[in-house]
Amino acid sequence: MHSAVAGRSVAHFHQHVFVRHRGTPGELGWLDVDWPGAPRHDVTALCGRLARHFTR
Repeated sequence: MHSAVAGRSVAHFHQHVFVRHRGTPGELGWLDVDWPGAPRHDVTALCGRLARHFTR
């Protein structure tokens, strides 16, 4: 669908990954990212760990 709408000539699969940490209060919406006790992580390190699972 993306290819047809955007006029791209190479069809591809596109997916977003949204993480909800264990312990995230259920009443929080997807865009609520800060609450008492919210986990803090190094985003650069996380990207490095994820990158190993993708090939170019």
